Amino acid sequence: MIKYKVVQLCQQDALSIIPTERIAIDMEKTAEHLIKNEFSAENEGVMVTASKDGIGISIYKNGRILISGTTSKEKADEIGRDIYSIQ
Repeated sequence: MIKYKVVQLCQQDALSIIPTERIAIDMEKTAEHLIKNEFSAENEGVMVTASKDGIGISIYKNGRILISGTTSKEKADEIGRDIYSIQ
């Protein structure tokens, strides 16, 4: 399992998930996984963008994930575990 940290962004309704090790995200596989899990998702080449239930997610090739629409670290952790589990 990929290790990461969840960081609250200052003064924003957003969180950042940062891997603590060097990884590379399979963008196509990630977009397909999100679509299968009822997200509206698009592989934009440099990142995958997705949304569901008012939460927006941007996933970058280097493994960084930006989550907007929530300040719940538990929700961010759930999303991070899900994304990193398919790599």
